[in-house]
Amino acid sequence: MNHSGARRAWLELLRAPNLLTAPGDALAGFALAGGALGQWRALAAAGAAGLALYAAGLAFNDYADRAEDARERPMRPIPSGRLRSATVLVTGLLALGLGLATASLAGSRALALAVPLCLAIIAYDVGLKRVPGLGALTMGLCRGLNLLLGAAAANPEKFHGALRTAVLIAALAETLVVASVTVIAARETETRPLGGWRWAPGALLGMGLATVAACASWPPDGAGRMLAALVSGVLAVGWFLAVGHALRGTPSPAAVGRGIGAWIRGLLLLQAACCALAVQAPWGLAAACLLLLLLPAAEKLGRTFAGS
Repeated sequence: MNHSGARRAWLELLRAPNLLTAPGDALAGFALAGGALGQWRALAAAGAAGLALYAAGLAFNDYADRAEDARERPMRPIPSGRLRSATVLVTGLLALGLGLATASLAGSRALALAVPLCLAIIAYDVGLKRVPGLGALTMGLCRGLNLLLGAAAANPEKFHGALRTAVLIAALAETLVVASVTVIAARETETRPLGGWRWAPGALLGMGLATVAACASWPPDGAGRMLAALVSGVLAVGWFLAVGHALRGTPSPAAVGRGIGAWIRGLLLLQAACCALAVQAPWGLAAACLLLLLLPAAEKLGRTFAGS
């Protein structure tokens, strides 16, 4: 296979559009925990660790699913023969090691969170994904722990009180949102009505952001910040509900796959809303804008590479 074909195969396996959403978890957690821009090295290490561990999880996922993919998705990189299963496994192991090593650069607390994140990734891919309910929660937990990884990289003295409550609620919200999407993705190859499940990601996201906003200590002159947080929150909830509306009736497997990809890319909006709600981080609005600017790039990649 030529270099261009191999590169495309890896981008397919690693779900290129989804990769753009991984560092945003750390950024959102870091902002909600009141991290200072002077700690940018710790933030960068946490973001890189989350990205590496996310890539490791995708590699392990395709390695574990290679027999199932041969039956249901024969054009995936491994069953199509474009990538060797052993190469994918070794790449996943290397990415896992890189993620742990990079997390250690963000501090001991970040490393302490990266270890259970690694265990959750492995547990999901080697068997829990096939356990109804528990598998979906484990997948969601991976994203929630990724957000906490960024929070752990922030200043220890800033990680307390109501601000810590906001961090934990944001992590719980992302866990439940991703878990609800995973429940739908578990049977995406079937043609069936989704019922009320198609509204679950948007509803859970809205409740989570509203609770995070209620925990924030808004300054007396924070009207502008509140407006920005409201706009970003409405955008996030609107995106997720719009995807749910598009999956009305009995959507085809292809439509469900597109919806799942759109929900995952929409995590950028959830992360942006969290950054806007991070009133203890003056740079939070700039971070929110950066995440919003990533969405068009993720959408463009989503037209070429599947997100599920």
